[in-house]
This record gives sequence, structure tokens and C-alpha cells, in this order.
Amino acid sequence: MKVGRAIFNKQVPVTKAKVAGFLSFGDANLFPQKLLEIADESVTAGACLDVIAEFIEGNGFMDENLANFVVNRQGQTLDDVLSEVAFDCGALKVLAMHVGYNGLGKIASIKPIPAEMVRLGVPDDLNNITFGGIFPYLDSTLHKNKKDKFTKLNLFDPRPEVVLDQMAVAGGIDKYFGQLIYLPIGRRRGTYYIIPDWYRCVLDMQTERKLSVHDYKNATSGFDVSGIFFALESEEAGDDDDEDGDGETDGDLVSQIEKHQGADNAASVMVYTSKNKEELEAAKFVPTTGADLANRYNSTNDRVPTKIARAFFVANELVNIRRQGGLMFSAEEYRFAAQLMQGKSNRAQRKISNLIRKIFEHWHEPVPFQDFSIENLNYFQDGTVVNAG
Repeated sequence: MKVGRAIFNKQVPVTKAKVAGFLSFGDANLFPQKLLEIADESVTAGACLDVIAEFIEGNGFMDENLANFVVNRQGQTLDDVLSEVAFDCGALKVLAMHVGYNGLGKIASIKPIPAEMVRLGVPDDLNNITFGGIFPYLDSTLHKNKKDKFTKLNLFDPRPEVVLDQMAVAGGIDKYFGQLIYLPIGRRRGTYYIIPDWYRCVLDMQTERKLSVHDYKNATSGFDVSGIFFALESEEAGDDDDEDGDGETDGDLVSQIEKHQGADNAASVMVYTSKNKEELEAAKFVPTTGADLANRYNSTNDRVPTKIARAFFVANELVNIRRQGGLMFSAEEYRFAAQLMQGKSNRAQRKISNLIRKIFEHWHEPVPFQDFSIENLNYFQDGTVVNAG
């Protein structure tokens, strides 16, 4: 018997990629893409990521004029940018953006980049990484021949003299593609790339997905207890009339089972006919699971979501994980859970605010903004919040 193993090893390998000059991120250079895919297939993990992103984004920038300030040619406002980067900050613990400059070496635009598309360059002799690349087609099924296509960019350094030197090396502003921001959020895990702290629950996320598959199979197959149906193959089965014209006879065992599977046909009666008494007596169904299958399933189903939420540091109240017996949480418990989540989100908010402040210090035109703080969510009438600081 062959038993499949988990997709990820405990250690995430960082090696030289097939593309010269760049560091690979995990097996097949697709660690963040695969990790997000697994999280998306887990109900609890997906809910946790949404909650984290929601609290990081909050109600947007406190200063409405700053929030509505257009920062690129696509017409995105700063609040739009915050909305896009909030998910990556919470999920992959990285903020990634493209920075565009004018001919004077001043910042003229910023645009969010999905963090999973970024790969870092090989460190120099002093172990410093000075450039990165945007790989938009790494996991594309539509553009497989473009998998290794990338745009190489120097990492963020907004000093005009640095930008102008890079521009000259590139051959002028028309050939200069700007810079790349790759900003770690929170505690760094990993040598070069950021490994999210919730990576530790990847097996639990895969377990939850398998539990959903189990439910799906029960609903579509119509069998609550798995087993093996034994029957002798009738030598004369092929002589029956094929009424449906599908190559299968109404008396065929497989055809009969298929017609009585699924939730729509649950509790229907399946008739199995045989050519003789011996064949009928030979037919039998042997269950392969124990009587405690439901108890084992329910125990796992109750335990796994709580473990996932704990790995994400998200309170059960915020992802609607009910206590035993299905009791609702009190308003005070919700309030406390929200305050904890706001406090946890403050670090990411401060990182974003400080970055935006630095960007506008080098903006191509003077801006009047002084307050770059992000307004926290407030679900309570008394205005109880945890300030971003």
C-alpha cells in the first residue's frame, strides 16, 4: 500500500533557482503559492487570513485626504493600496510594492505587487541582497512558456543620488524600471525569505481539507459506511437490453449502484437481480470501517479548526469556532477578542505607516500630509479600540 506524504517538508529549502542570479523559494520555487493554495482550501485558515487582513486594513488611513490620494496611473488611491497589501502583510508577512521614479530621481508612483510573485537575488560577497525580481507567471497554467520571465529591480533605496546612478546604468529613464519594496512584517523566520508563523499548522490545514472531501464523498456516494461489495460477474449480463443506449445494461451491478448514489437518491431502494440462486447468495457487502468512525471523525473535526486558529493567533470568537455545545460567545468576549486582534495588527500597521511616510518624504511634489496612521476597526459603541501608536 502506498501512503502519500505531506506537500511540505519541515524545512523550506532556499537554493539557487534555474533562473540565474535568483534564490529559489521552496520546492519547485513555489513555496508561497502552494502555501496560499493550501490555506485557501481550509475553511478555518481562510477565515483567519481574512480576519487578520481586515484588522490590518482597519478603516483605512486616518487622514481622509491621504486616504484618497491617487498614487499611480491606474488611479489607485492610498486606501486602495492599503487594501491590497493588507492581505499579504497578514498572510505572507511581507509587503511588496513597485516604486516608480521621474527623471529627477523622485518617487512618482507606487503600486502593490502580490508578494508570492517576488523572488530575491543571490546575496553578494557581504551577504547583502540588493535586487529582486517580479515573476508573474511562476504558477501560471495559461503561460507555461513564460514561467521564467521576470522583471529585475533594485531593492528600495529612495535617495535621489542612488536612483540617478541606477538610471544611468540602465541607459536612461526610458530603460529604468524603478525599484522593488520587499518589507518583512513582524518577526523574521527564514534565512532570506519570510516564512509565515502559521506554516507550523500546514498539516492541520491539509487535514481540514480532507475532512471536507470526506463529507463531499459521503454526500455524492450515498454511503455513510465505506466497504466492499462482493458479487459474481454474470456471464449473461451482456445479453440484457441496453435501454439507455449508454453501453451498460439495467441489470449491471455498477450501473445499478451509480443510479442510487448521491444525496438526491439517498434512502432509495436498489434492486440487484441475479441469474441464479448461487450468484445471489455469493453477493455480499463487507464494511471496512469500525463502528466508531463517526466519533473519530467528529473528534478530529472539532480539534483541527481550534489548532489552526491557535497557529494564526486568531481568537475563536472571530472565526466563529463555537464552544462545545454550540454556545454563543458573549459581547464581552467578542470585545476582548477584537482588542487582542487589534493589538496584534498594530505592528503591521506601524510598518505600513512608516513606509508610506518615507515614500512621501521623496515624493515628486510637496504633500501636506502629517498623519500617516491607520484607523483601527471599532465594532463597539463605547469606542473601545487599541491605538496603532
